[in-house]
Amino acid sequence: MTKNKILNMKAIVVGTITAIMSIAMPMPTMALEGDVPGIIKFEQKFTSNVLNAEDTFTYELTPVEDDAPLPLGGNEGKLVWSMDGNSTYSVIFGGDSCPDATPNVYHYHVKQTTERKEGYTYDDTEYDIILKVQNDDTFTHKEYLAFVENPNKEKVEPKFENAFYMQPKKEEEKTKGKTSQTGDEFVTVTAITFGMVALAMGAILVITRKKDNIG
Repeated sequence: MTKNKILNMKAIVVGTITAIMSIAMPMPTMALEGDVPGIIKFEQKFTSNVLNAEDTFTYELTPVEDDAPLPLGGNEGKLVWSMDGNSTYSVIFGGDSCPDATPNVYHYHVKQTTERKEGYTYDDTEYDIILKVQNDDTFTHKEYLAFVENPNKEKVEPKFENAFYMQPKKEEEKTKGKTSQTGDEFVTVTAITFGMVALAMGAILVITRKKDNIG
C-alpha cells in the first residue's frame, strides 16, 4: 500500500469519527433566524384620585415544566417585569434572542407580586400561558404558538387593574370636630335647663310654705 493511500485512509477515518461525534454530542443552539415567535401582551390599568400616586406594579412568570423555555428576558427560572400607570408589556417566546426549544406543549403561570401598601386595591387575577412549539412545514424553523387562559380556563387577553384612593383627611377632621362640638353644646344646654327647673321648683316650694305659715 502506497503512502498516499495510507494518508487518504487516515483522513477518511478521522472525518468519519468527527461526523459521528458531532451527531452524538450536539451543541446547544439558539433559535434560528426566521422562527415565528409567540407574543403575549399584558395590559395594566391604574386609577387614582391622588395626583402623582405611586403607579409601578410588578409581575412574575414561572414555568410549570422544568424544561420549558423561558421567554425573552427570563432569568433563573422565571421572568419578572414591571409596568407603570396605564401601559402594556409583551412576553415573547422564541425569536432570534431566545434559546431553541424542543417541539412540545409547555405551561406557565403569571401573577402579580407587588408589595402590598395601604390604600391600594390590587388585581390578584392569576393567568396561565399555554405555549405550543412546533416545526414549520419545511422543518427548518419553529413556530411558537402562545395563548392565555383565566382561572375559568377561558382564552382571554390578560389585563391587571389596580387602583389607589385616599379619603381627604381635612374633611374627616372637620366632621369629627363638628360632631364633638354638637355633643358638648347639647350637654351644656341640658344642664342649664335642669338647673332652672330646680330653682323654679325651689321657689314655688318656699312660697307655698310661707302661705301655709300665714294661714
